Amino acid sequence: MESVFPSKYSRLSINLFFAYLGSVTLIAGVLMVRLSRNWTISDWLINYEGGFIRRGLPGQIAFDLGRYLHLSPVFFAAVFYLSLVAALLVAFRSLALATSYNVWVLALVVSPATLSFAILHPQAGFRKEIIFLAALAVFVALLRKTERSSLWVAVYMTIILTAGTLSHEVVIFYSPYFFAALVLCGRSVPKAVKECVVPFAAGAVVLYACSTHLGNLEVAAKVCSSLGYKLLVPGSTEICASGAIPYLTKSREAARTEAFGLIRDHHYGAVYPFLALLALVPAIGESALLARSGLKREMRVLWTTAAVTLAASLPLFVYGIDWGRWIYIHVFSIAMLLMLADARMAEGRTTGTEAPNMSYRHRVAAGFFLGLYATCWALPVSTEAPRMGYLARALAVVHRAPQSARHTAVD
Repeated sequence: MESVFPSKYSRLSINLFFAYLGSVTLIAGVLMVRLSRNWTISDWLINYEGGFIRRGLPGQIAFDLGRYLHLSPVFFAAVFYLSLVAALLVAFRSLALATSYNVWVLALVVSPATLSFAILHPQAGFRKEIIFLAALAVFVALLRKTERSSLWVAVYMTIILTAGTLSHEVVIFYSPYFFAALVLCGRSVPKAVKECVVPFAAGAVVLYACSTHLGNLEVAAKVCSSLGYKLLVPGSTEICASGAIPYLTKSREAARTEAFGLIRDHHYGAVYPFLALLALVPAIGESALLARSGLKREMRVLWTTAAVTLAASLPLFVYGIDWGRWIYIHVFSIAMLLMLADARMAEGRTTGTEAPNMSYRHRVAAGFFLGLYATCWALPVSTEAPRMGYLARALAVVHRAPQSARHTAVD
């Protein structure tokens, strides 16, 4: 597998990219405390003060810590998601630096459907799926470095799938990717199945408990009261005025009816399949490359797992309109697993040797492709129109600059 650039330049580029990601993500995460209180922050503050309810574990921890330390639960909510993002970036970076630096791997790193998603969509990038993504990234990074016992695997996965599902249902819906990680790290399929039985069963039990405690108006009002807010305040953007906590009052039927209407009106069936395929282009290319390099079995396991996980996550697509988020979790998970396989293959090369570099002409072509792929598109979150990602942001800045200058001159 040919590297796009010499190893030292690839490492430097990846480190610079992660420095950018870390700084911008920190700024965006702090801003979300003020800019997305009714969805991002309130989602993390759902608690059990009105009784057991789905998605309440992080909010209860934040509430209890805030009461004990005399600090706002909002502070702890922000600490939670920023810590998880930090763990995700550290683990993902360790994987990226261990790969062959071929064009498909670099495309996975810079893709708007992986690390840049949280920057291009900050109001969606800090939602509770970060629990699953960070847990999977840490799991993959640790398995790659050292052999882990079956007991360690079972305990880790049980904690993640139970506590994670108590935080948000996406964790159990996407849990089959943990199985693929075990196989890609060298486990046999039967052994990986055995290690997953108890954690998956525990997660399923928790999912059932959550599905029978969806919430209602009384519980949502008590949650808001515990936080010092009122439920459903027209015209306000505060934590309980609208968003995640009031959404707990919706029945399954109401949620499904609303979702179907928006999905139909905004042509999801035409927009999202195309963008999902675009998001998977590097994954398909890297899979083909790894299969030709001797990992056909591993690629079959990975894509079979992806198909099973897609089927398991279909309830999210039926009851929720955030299709971009659901696709993003799939793409990000597949990207991490492919980078794990690539890293293990790179480590298997003869000690002291590196992957050959591309020719100059191919390097220029690869650089052009990576630049276009990283900047000229974005994966929408829900009903927003598709746009051109980083390029659209740059053009918006250029467009605003003359307007700001004219307004300054007039003033």
